[in-house]
Amino acid sequence: MWHRPALVSVCLLTLLAAEPVSRVWVTADPPTVQVRYFDPRNLPDPPPPLPQGLSACTQWELTYQADIRWTVLGETRGNDGHFARLRVDSIAIVLRAPITIWLPNGASARLKDHEDGHRAIVERHYAGAQQAMEQAARKQIGQVVVGSGPTVEAARQAAIDVVNRRLEDAHKTMVLEPASAVSRIYDELTDHGRRLQPTARQAVEMAFARFAAGPATTRAAHPPR
Repeated sequence: MWHRPALVSVCLLTLLAAEPVSRVWVTADPPTVQVRYFDPRNLPDPPPPLPQGLSACTQWELTYQADIRWTVLGETRGNDGHFARLRVDSIAIVLRAPITIWLPNGASARLKDHEDGHRAIVERHYAGAQQAMEQAARKQIGQVVVGSGPTVEAARQAAIDVVNRRLEDAHKTMVLEPASAVSRIYDELTDHGRRLQPTARQAVEMAFARFAAGPATTRAAHPPR
């Protein structure tokens, strides 16, 4: 059974002025996977984030940290505060994918396979995240952004926040939302691991196929129990 994490993206910015270099670097740390067992009658503190009615879950995050470097093109001060015009020179991004599988003591092989299917879905999407974020970052190189604020620093931050929002939107659209959608389809196909068929491995492939086919297919009737 899969639990969609409350937090699936963490975006951090380092604001550093730099000479124009017009470069993009995107690196992906290997996924980190933990399998944690617990006693349902004596839950650990903090307890596993089990959805109501489910006995296991896979908790995951797909995160990134962006280091944006820029050049100041102009700064002015007016009656309404400070204004800054910046050119984006380079972006370095680090991607991470922490995954925790929560299983009750004595979990069946079928339950383990089901949760491992969620891991496989997340890792497959993560494998494409590097290319997606490199594409998104390259679109920002050379862009001129404008920000305003009560101080020079605040105006610069506001300008860089424009770039950050663009990266965040791209990450959400190209990485987070597809991973969440395929996981939901997977749970629909398997009834959170309660159906004997399809197997977890089959259901992973079916979920990706339905997602790729579009919304009409994802609304198809569930297979029989």
